[in-house]
Amino acid sequence: MKQIKYFNNFATGFITSIVIRNSNVILNKCLEIFNIFSKKEKKNNENIIYILCKIKDKDIFNYYFPEIKGNRVQPGWLYFEEKGVIKIKVDYNLEHEITTYAELLSNTDIDTEFFEEFCDIFIYINYFTNNKEYINIYQKDSIIDIFDFLEHETELSKKHNSLICATLQVDEKNEYITKYFKMYLNNKIPINLNLMLLNYDKINTLDAKLQLVYGKCINIFNINDQI
Repeated sequence: MKQIKYFNNFATGFITSIVIRNSNVILNKCLEIFNIFSKKEKKNNENIIYILCKIKDKDIFNYYFPEIKGNRVQPGWLYFEEKGVIKIKVDYNLEHEITTYAELLSNTDIDTEFFEEFCDIFIYINYFTNNKEYINIYQKDSIIDIFDFLEHETELSKKHNSLICATLQVDEKNEYITKYFKMYLNNKIPINLNLMLLNYDKINTLDAKLQLVYGKCINIFNINDQI
């Protein structure tokens, strides 16, 4: 009887240890899945806001921003001389459902009245939705709605849903920008190559053409052509 009792105790302990080990495995898997979804959710809620100032009066710009030791703008800003663009990353929490172009600018550290003297100002917002990265463009008098940052079927996405390849033609060279081009397809407003290139850091020129390939069809767009 003692042997049977010892055997029963051993069997109970052995089975319990298996259950505990399996429970730990299951728990760890659940935590892993939770962390993955938490990271995805966090990524979906991220947004990065850039203010792009397209210089329209070079004389005023040169007066306010003389070249000092090879630098034209303050540290942290990007300056593209050939494109005539100053790019500034700003901190702004898009916590309200609706805001405006003017309200967003007024709540940053940027002196917009100063820049408007010699620049046209654009707002570019990078964001993630459904784990895809998009870029929305806002101009003067734009309304910025939090629902803009959900994935929509826009005129752009419908028009370019069969896109195979997007290529920039610059100085007889090709720059493939298919992924970058698709980032703009969630915009509800018409865009052109000029607006895309203002924000494209890899190329410091607006002297370019855009080639879009759809199966056997190829379309060429100049700098101000509506895409």
